[in-house]
Amino acid sequence: SHALFIQDQLRLLDDRLQISGAFRTQFFQLQQPVFTPVESAPYAGIEFQSPPTAYTADGSIAYTFRSSGTKLRGHVGNGYRAPSLFERFGTSFDGFFGYSVFGDPRLKPEKSIAFDAGIDQSFYSGRVHASATYFYTELRRIIFFDFSGLIDFATDPFGRFGGYLNTNGGIARGVEVELRATPIKTLNIIGAYTFTKAQQRTPQVPGTIR
Repeated sequence: SHALFIQDQLRLLDDRLQISGAFRTQFFQLQQPVFTPVESAPYAGIEFQSPPTAYTADGSIAYTFRSSGTKLRGHVGNGYRAPSLFERFGTSFDGFFGYSVFGDPRLKPEKSIAFDAGIDQSFYSGRVHASATYFYTELRRIIFFDFSGLIDFATDPFGRFGGYLNTNGGIARGVEVELRATPIKTLNIIGAYTFTKAQQRTPQVPGTIR
């Protein structure tokens, strides 16, 4: 794989306004794998495709009101993860199950998108800092290992009882709050709390989305 990355950071209005933007593209090239022994290779006779090119971007902005010690900030970005070679072609052998195939060469990459926005506030000449952040993350597609019966041995082209497969992800959203205090130079007090609400669009276990 080869990647190209570009990023720019701007500081405007006497550093009160900060803007950051980044873009990344990644190219993949998979040569035709060689499997041995040829007679029993589970992936023989299949034409393999390289993972699709990945395009990801990330942007953030922040503005500080110096008179009140307040900062407003926001961020958005997307994610991409190509399936690993083991997820595509993984196998194992043990004395109980014998030779097992886990991988699926047809796996698609994982994709996600995330957004967050928040506020930071300082008090008492900077001795106390408070912050609150709202975040939202959507896993649009994931790769996971399943042995619960979603893979049917009778219809799976590789004869698997279990292994890696693609599925819809879920949504995680919530709020983070934090309070930092420095009453004296040698003492820091920090308290934080995170509330998260997460659910799956398509239940992996029937009737369960959380």
